[in-house]
Amino acid sequence: MTTPRNPGPDPGPTPQPPHTGPVPVMARLLVSDPTFMSCRSTVLDANPGMLADMAGRIVEEAIKFVAACAKNPGSGLAPSRIVDEGWHALLLHSAPYADMCARLGGFVHHYPGYDPTHHDPPRSARSGPCPTRNHPYSDDGGAT
Repeated sequence: MTTPRNPGPDPGPTPQPPHTGPVPVMARLLVSDPTFMSCRSTVLDANPGMLADMAGRIVEEAIKFVAACAKNPGSGLAPSRIVDEGWHALLLHSAPYADMCARLGGFVHHYPGYDPTHHDPPRSARSGPCPTRNHPYSDDGGAT
């Protein structure tokens, strides 16, 4: 019986082609710490009683949403109501938001309201009312 020849040291993972644009694995790296903290404070100010961890998660999910939109222009992506809250906080920080969008490849505009060409009732039903207390959206989904 022949013993297989040792091929030598493991060459490691196969090199992957570079990404087309700087998209960090962690969305949180797309904005500075002061910008993130300020956006989180904006969400907290709009939602009395919300925990800081929840507000941070909302902002982080909004950053991921903006990155997905920037990388998939014209796809008609729409955030859940709670992610939209974080997106609004990002938009209020317009200079860092514009810088983040530029690094992702293009500015992601916000078109509020109902758009019948991108309306998806099952997606709206899945997002449902926001699960936070004292959230600025009423249970029927309308802004208060």
